[in-house]
Amino acid sequence: MEEITKKQKLFNWMKKNKNDLIIYFGFLGILMLLIILAVVPQYGKLLNPNKDGFTSAYNPIAINIFGGIAWYAIFILAGIIMAAIMAFMEFKRMGWDTEDLLDGLLIIVPLSIVGARIYYVLFAPNTSFSEIFNIRDGGLAIHGAIIVAAISVYIFAKKKKLSLFVLVDMLAIGFLMGQITGRWGNFMNAEAHGPAVNSGFLNAILPNFIKFQMQFGDSGSTGSIGTIFQPTFLYESLWNLIGLSVLFVVRRKRILKTGDILGIYLIWYGVGRGYIETLRLDQLLLGAIPFNVLMSLIFIGLGVVYLILKRVYIKEEPYYADLAVHEGKFFNDPNAYKRDKSEKQRKKRYTEPVIEEVSDEEIIAELNRLNMGNDEELDNLDDLISEDNDNDDQSDFI
Repeated sequence: MEEITKKQKLFNWMKKNKNDLIIYFGFLGILMLLIILAVVPQYGKLLNPNKDGFTSAYNPIAINIFGGIAWYAIFILAGIIMAAIMAFMEFKRMGWDTEDLLDGLLIIVPLSIVGARIYYVLFAPNTSFSEIFNIRDGGLAIHGAIIVAAISVYIFAKKKKLSLFVLVDMLAIGFLMGQITGRWGNFMNAEAHGPAVNSGFLNAILPNFIKFQMQFGDSGSTGSIGTIFQPTFLYESLWNLIGLSVLFVVRRKRILKTGDILGIYLIWYGVGRGYIETLRLDQLLLGAIPFNVLMSLIFIGLGVVYLILKRVYIKEEPYYADLAVHEGKFFNDPNAYKRDKSEKQRKKRYTEPVIEEVSDEEIIAELNRLNMGNDEELDNLDDLISEDNDNDDQSDFI
């Protein structure tokens, strides 16, 4: 009997979170499909040197039209589309107008890409500002995209009169999805890797198609047998996937209030990126300082301070799970949640008197029972009631 109960609970949970499960596993399915399409047709083949002078196992160009459409661009675009679908489902759950989402995507996504490219061009060595629009070969820095997107979402929320905290929570989830797929674009470009290592552990656990791509060296030669470059792209992709999985679950529980997901994202991403960045050979530098490591530390600090200040000064924010369940009950009016809470407390303290309708016959019967008058008085009362009823009938006829 207990086993049946557990199965029923699991079934109910899956039914309740059907859309989340579709988005999550659909996202993973599309990512795996893209990896298969990018790798399988050319697995085991050595192709032309990439832009860094290395020999890449896989051709980074997916389609040879319009000067070549890179796998990098396709992976980035897939992440954006899946994040947009997630946001679309959340807008519907919250009762918001999905046309507003489309307006936001058409403005914020291009601006974020430009911000990511400017950030990269400013701090990448041997890169000139004239290359700002040349993104086919990679060269987007997510820190720049986060900064620009945060500013854009703030303006968008004020313009559309939407909850800023809820929007930044969606933005954080969307960024994780985009970062997971984007790192596989780096994989196809043979970039975002660490130094060459001779690791029996990595050689034992990594799939062959990843090891093959990681076995490249400069001057068009591959590394020595057993030597591979640290797949830091994979470390970061898996780190973000863990964060995405956790947030997908806890956001439906009464644990996080609106806006908390952003703080957790800043801390989670900052910790992972800050450490993984120290392993990479292609760090962005500000003088001799690894700038992305510095920015990751800033993200961690901002996330911690943000969550603390939010808990201290903004206590009335509802739980994200409550708002999602109530289909946007509180979003059209920012103060509606507070009023709803006050109304519930008032009803709990006070009980309105209930007035029940009583018939004429019941009144006469109650007077008889209490012996509150003699027979003559009761007859007079009965005559008055009958006369009143006759007047009502005449009024209805007129």
